[in-house]
Amino acid sequence: MVHRRFPVLLATLLTTALHSPSVATAQPARIALPTLDSAQLIRDLFALADDSMEGRRVGTRGGARARTYLLARLKQIGLQPLGDSVSAPFKSAGRGSTETNGTNLLAVVRGTREPDRYIVVSAHYDHVGVRNGQVYPGADDNASGTSSVLAIAAWLTAHPPAHSVIIALWDGEESGLLGARAFLAPPPVPLEKIIANVLDIHRGAFLGWPGKLAFMIAAALMPLFSVTGVLLYLSRRKLRRPAQSPLGRLVPGE
Repeated sequence: MVHRRFPVLLATLLTTALHSPSVATAQPARIALPTLDSAQLIRDLFALADDSMEGRRVGTRGGARARTYLLARLKQIGLQPLGDSVSAPFKSAGRGSTETNGTNLLAVVRGTREPDRYIVVSAHYDHVGVRNGQVYPGADDNASGTSSVLAIAAWLTAHPPAHSVIIALWDGEESGLLGARAFLAPPPVPLEKIIANVLDIHRGAFLGWPGKLAFMIAAALMPLFSVTGVLLYLSRRKLRRPAQSPLGRLVPGE
């Protein structure tokens, strides 16, 4: 499923994580603009959307292949597992009451000031797989969102936030938000410790342009522009966290 998400929401939540809740200055110190490995972001996008991933359907060989790629990337970035392992397997009844085996990927960037308070940044990495012999690559649903989360995770690793940030890559979203539901049953950290969640990130949207090439170019460039905008925003803003988040508690998923 494709939804538009406004980068300002992500920027606001991550800015809250990056700065101490008790410090607010009228003239925030100038910091260097962040750098983004745009080539790596595009490589991630095209790797996940490649036909060899067979559409990344939950419980399939293609889904397992995508997961192997993502595990290697999370390790390369330097992320630590949220629990005993980054992989968090689950079983759930999907659409049609068929039992489905899936695996969420859960990592964390520990906060420097409040490591026991969390913001969740998430995207689903599964898609619909192969139908009638046709591979559905899911470039924009949701290889682009997943590659965006990897880019954000890399930046946060290099710039440790004040609050901890959980990097969550859901499996089984296309079968009924299975990974997000598994995250809550039971949650790996107490829900009262999660101050906010950036809902499942889909970057870009199908623009109705003719031709596969135009669509792939749009899917490739939109996450680049979105993540760059988020990081530029983070580098230039400093927000005072209100006593109670105006966003309330947002549950993972849609």
